[in-house]
Amino acid sequence: MTAARERRPEAQQIYQALGQMAGDPAIPAELRALGRTLQRLMSGDTQVDLSDLPEPWAALIRTFL
Repeated sequence: MTAARERRPEAQQIYQALGQMAGDPAIPAELRALGRTLQRLMSGDTQVDLSDLPEPWAALIRTFL
């Protein structure tokens, strides 16, 4: 996924937006966790911790891993 982030300018913008989402205390905790998770996936980490996500979201992500 790192390669995709480097090849597509909009992917870099998404990565940055996810980082902002993950760090914004005004956003609900499960959405911050989703931001962290998706950002790590975009960085190429396939061993992400999905325990902070609601189960339906975690299950969906698992289908892509």
